[in-house]
Amino acid sequence: MSDRDPPPSPRPSAVGGSGAAMATLVLAGLLVALNVVVDRSVHDVSQMPRLVALLAGLVVAVPLVALVPPIARRLDWRPLGDPIVVAAAAFLVATSLSLVVALNVSAGLTDVFRTLGSFLVLCVCLLVLPLDPAWRRRLLQTAVVATLVAAAAAGWEMRSLAAAGLPTRRAMEMAFLDGMMSNVNLFAGYLLLLLPWCVCAAADLRGPWRAAAGLGAVAALAIVVVLQSRAAWLALVVATMLCGVTLLWHTRQVRPSRCLQLCIGVGLIGGLITVLAGGWLTAGDMEAGRMIRRLFVSRPHQQAGPSDGGRTMVWDIASHMIADHLLLGVGAGNFTIRMHEYLSPA
Repeated sequence: MSDRDPPPSPRPSAVGGSGAAMATLVLAGLLVALNVVVDRSVHDVSQMPRLVALLAGLVVAVPLVALVPPIARRLDWRPLGDPIVVAAAAFLVATSLSLVVALNVSAGLTDVFRTLGSFLVLCVCLLVLPLDPAWRRRLLQTAVVATLVAAAAAGWEMRSLAAAGLPTRRAMEMAFLDGMMSNVNLFAGYLLLLLPWCVCAAADLRGPWRAAAGLGAVAALAIVVVLQSRAAWLALVVATMLCGVTLLWHTRQVRPSRCLQLCIGVGLIGGLITVLAGGWLTAGDMEAGRMIRRLFVSRPHQQAGPSDGGRTMVWDIASHMIADHLLLGVGAGNFTIRMHEYLSPA
């Protein structure tokens, strides 16, 4: 071969293929497989079984990644020194040590295992994902699949309510209580976390993946509206407004078109006017105000209790508990154990 001959193109190595497989397996397990785990024989049919499944998977994944030489020698351990990893480790230590002052240690073990699971997931992702050069694209694709799976699960849970029209919030809560997604607010929050990934995938991916991402984004947004989770609605509005303000503030870096800037400005002004008008109508006795109160304030199935579901009472108890145990707290999982100490006698 002469000096002018181009160097031979590198052959695809098994390293890239195995790295892609590992990254895909981790992402698919966390975003898709884990969220279809259900055990109807327990009171909490989804959250606790998924925590157990996650910890079982980590028991296999962590030794496999850290101790098997063909994998361990290819890992870059430097990301584990990132400040976010250090902060997560400190939070895990603080959660574990809080059990020292807990009245009921077993009540805090769930929080400790949740924190441990989150920390280990963070570490495994930082180590495994860089093995795949296309991990960013893989992440977007997996998020799209996870959104479509979640939308299908929501449709299955709501199938019996669709024939009667738009269900009430109470009917939605009861339908989800023993299903694949056992909490309306948590499920709506999960969809909101997936929504930006679908939007990014629709902008970055090509072909069928772009269409699937658009479908997932529309489905997630529609389900969040139908679920009638006021916390999710508020989070969606605030996040949208913050994104709009960010785009307008960083026009030199993002370079949005004039039309997009105009649409964002009109949307922000319209949103502000809508919020102010809604507050004004709610305070009055007009039909529109009564409809807004029924949707956002009143809870017909809890008429005997406070209209806010007891949130302000819990916040008040939490503030007093923090003031009384400012440094050490009451221990992970022990808030409900100690709450009776701050309840006024009937």
